[in-house]
Amino acid sequence: MKIPPPSDSTVSRIFKSWEAREKPSNSRRLGASQIGRPCDRELWYSFHWAKLNKFEGRMLRLFEKGRTEESWIELDLKEIGVEFLELDAETGKQWEFSELGDHFVCKLDGAACGFIEAAATWHVVEIKTANQSAFDKVVKEGCKKAKPEHYAQMITGMGMSGMDRAAYIVVNKNTEEIYFERITMDKTEWKRILQRAKEIIFGDIPERINESAAWYQCKFCNFNSICHECGECAAKNCRTCGFATSLEAGGWACDDDNTVIPIEKQKIGCDKHQFRNGMIPTVAEDVLNVFGGKIVDEENLSV
Repeated sequence: MKIPPPSDSTVSRIFKSWEAREKPSNSRRLGASQIGRPCDRELWYSFHWAKLNKFEGRMLRLFEKGRTEESWIELDLKEIGVEFLELDAETGKQWEFSELGDHFVCKLDGAACGFIEAAATWHVVEIKTANQSAFDKVVKEGCKKAKPEHYAQMITGMGMSGMDRAAYIVVNKNTEEIYFERITMDKTEWKRILQRAKEIIFGDIPERINESAAWYQCKFCNFNSICHECGECAAKNCRTCGFATSLEAGGWACDDDNTVIPIEKQKIGCDKHQFRNGMIPTVAEDVLNVFGGKIVDEENLSV
């Protein structure tokens, strides 16, 4: 008889320690790193805080490893004479640009000038890591085809910053090979991205990318059980409430009492909360409509 692995181990404790240090939260804005994802509905759920973003310890450690690689590439570029600015000199912070009332944000890994391929041109810099198969795909197909999310992120960075070139740098985690590609600004694509972001931020719930919860793009989505009405309700906060509106001038307002909602209050909601369309299963909506009342549990529920 095979002895089962222990429920507690050194490895599990390492990952749990990462989780204990992490404070799960949702971003208050739609990010450029998200906008290239294929499903509008996923982005809409994320922007409306349908579910708290939580990551297991292994993923948190992986994110930190990516940030370490960024620092190494920055040093490499400076060593070969590239002028690399990791921070905005005016703010002393990471480069950050926004559109659509500050609801749509882009944060750059850096801005650089002095690449041998175009010595006088400033570039948006995006640094990524990849395993062998993903790296090989990028080398073979290029960024736009192999990694459309990264491509959209750089188009957004160029659109918001005013730079018309981007430097895409990918490090192979298996071999330390480095892939370098210069991306040219595409104004038509930027216009399409901005319109998509506008519809997600200010529009109603989009259509599903597929009607099957088992579809490959849906199966591992964080919002699968809410989107496909598998019994889970969205979290209770202002953004899942039908009274809340994202304002074109920035911020959020409550249509019930005509007040602006501070970010901290948005996270909590109030006792007048009413789930907006798409946040609870249809069967639950039917029950509420027939018998009245509302779901008041602040935790995600199974109905």
